[in-house]
Amino acid sequence: MFNMQHTAKLISSARKAQNMTQLELADQLGVSFQAISNWERGVSMPDIAKLPDVSRLLGLPIDELLGESSSLVEGLLSEEGDAYLENAEISPQELSTAAPVLKPDQFKTAFEHTDPPIEFSGDISELSPLLPFIDEEGIDQLAEKAYEKNGISVLSSILPFMSTARIDAIAKQECQKNGIETLTSLFPFISSKCLDMLAEQEYEKTGIEHIASVAPFLSQGTLDSIAKKVILSQGLSAITSIAPFISNDLIQQILGER
Repeated sequence: MFNMQHTAKLISSARKAQNMTQLELADQLGVSFQAISNWERGVSMPDIAKLPDVSRLLGLPIDELLGESSSLVEGLLSEEGDAYLENAEISPQELSTAAPVLKPDQFKTAFEHTDPPIEFSGDISELSPLLPFIDEEGIDQLAEKAYEKNGISVLSSILPFMSTARIDAIAKQECQKNGIETLTSLFPFISSKCLDMLAEQEYEKTGIEHIASVAPFLSQGTLDSIAKKVILSQGLSAITSIAPFISNDLIQQILGER
């Protein structure tokens, strides 16, 4: 990946050498002075559409500005422009290098044209340089393929980046195949509505046995509802495993009936 601190230092030095303020450079580039400030602090990079103008105004070749050459950037800045992406063979490493200067739609197209295709095998370090640039749909697709190939265990490190809708869909699929006890790593990320539904289904299928593991994540209403059913069918002693999680109102109701 391009060294943003290298680019930051070059932009700042070149601007000062030409006796320009950040605001003057911003005006000439058609960006905010906050954008210039972010570039010079290494917080962000000029996007690819601005690179030729930055290069021209500051007298810095693009390769020097970025700190290294990039065939992907060169292709996008050529006469072909974005059409270059349709036929280019882009390596995951090349995409990782160029990602900070690509527009979101350019990154998405390049991501879809990587050779070999980018996949997620369970090690987040493989994707970490690209995660800030992959949209949620792309993350979801990677996670879905990883789940289909390697099962639920590979998803734990990528769950914070997935959409709730996709997590819920995978949770339903996994619960149907292997039961709710295999979803432990997903519990904090599954929607409350979905988790309540899965717990209710699991109780109807297997009883109270696997409800304790999910109890801390269930809504109070669902937990109390299951507890009531257990008491009616098996007696008070059967709710021992979930007793710490039932509501005071239900406890008072139980005590009042005894």
